[in-house]
Amino acid sequence: MTLIQLPEKLINDLISFGLTRNEAKVYLALLQLKKASARAAAKLSNVPRQEVYRVLPKLEKLGMIEVIIDKPNKFLAIDPGEVLSELVEHQQETLSRQLSKLREKKATIEDELKKVEGKSAGLTSPEPTRFALISGQRLINEKIQEMLQNAESEVLWMAPSVEVLRAVIYDRDRMLRKCAQRKVKVRTVTEIDKKNMKEIEKLSKFCEIRHSTGVTSLATIVDDKEIIIGSAVYPNRDLTRGELMHELWTNDSGQVDVMKDFFEKVWNISIPAKLEIDSLKSGALVETIAVVQGQENVRKKLFDVLAATRSKLFIVSDLDDASISLVMPQLEALQKRKVSIRWVSVVNEQNIGIAKMLNAKIRLRYVKERPLSFLLSDSECVFSSTPVLQIPHEVIWSINQNAVNVFWALAEEIWNVLSQDMAEYS
Repeated sequence: MTLIQLPEKLINDLISFGLTRNEAKVYLALLQLKKASARAAAKLSNVPRQEVYRVLPKLEKLGMIEVIIDKPNKFLAIDPGEVLSELVEHQQETLSRQLSKLREKKATIEDELKKVEGKSAGLTSPEPTRFALISGQRLINEKIQEMLQNAESEVLWMAPSVEVLRAVIYDRDRMLRKCAQRKVKVRTVTEIDKKNMKEIEKLSKFCEIRHSTGVTSLATIVDDKEIIIGSAVYPNRDLTRGELMHELWTNDSGQVDVMKDFFEKVWNISIPAKLEIDSLKSGALVETIAVVQGQENVRKKLFDVLAATRSKLFIVSDLDDASISLVMPQLEALQKRKVSIRWVSVVNEQNIGIAKMLNAKIRLRYVKERPLSFLLSDSECVFSSTPVLQIPHEVIWSINQNAVNVFWALAEEIWNVLSQDMAEYS
């Protein structure tokens, strides 16, 4: 006899009372059988017999089962009401012991903490908050270069169209490339036009760029620590001259936070640089959401999204040989670029072999029913009511960041709440 549908809710309920998953499954199997051998419990619970023999003494110790001496021994599940009472008592005793140990450690740890209180271990005190007005293009550029040299994790750059040209003239593109080589993430929002298109294509090789119309603010934010801001006022057409330009530098956290929040808002409503450049070249309007029809067009769109993925990819789609053959080369290429890949699928007897193979290569979890099929990258999503990797005749694609953010929230919900690890598949 094999258990076809394990009562998942009851398993999770018992786990919340302090049991492991296998302990909960074995007890539920014995409860259904009322009295059975270890072999029968193993068969019904789908827990390996060796693990059942390890679990049974624990269940007996917790007062959840009784052992009936026989050949072979039989095991009797105790009344659920008594079992739950015993588990509550056991949890109370465990917590009481833990609290007792913490109280014992408190005095010792308190003394140790007091010994290091006020000692910096050679570290310098926090840098005081400062403001500085910097005048003239040469001094402004030197300050920005200094900031970029000190960057450790992230650079956010907001610039009007002409400022991109000015930055390249002053060799700032080389500084940004060095940041990217040090694994510093660089994101840029600017207005892309035919005058700065070549410079944008050059910068896009090592930083992520988005297009937004009417950008008039100048801002460079480094590591949430410092910022230099100005306005796009150019006294003459010579980009190498800026004698009347002034910009404000500060390390004030409040100012940095306000400007970073503004940057993120603009970023979320902007579009990827490649799309705007393609639009400028072709003369076609950029769409932020579209219905893609025809299997060849759907296939091309999926490959375009995969190729443009920078740091993370989430897939919810059924598994079969055709789907794996379609995307495995792209997934392997993404892994080489250190892209985080997660996949959620329905797993059954027909595709369990494929699932195990894929699980050995990327992070895979399974669900009993697929809620919606989608492929989601850092900035794009493709979704459908049918499995997207089986190339349906129609999908919806979007680069609208608000839509992408909604799908990432859904992705995390599916991954953390609805799906299970392949190690738990039974």
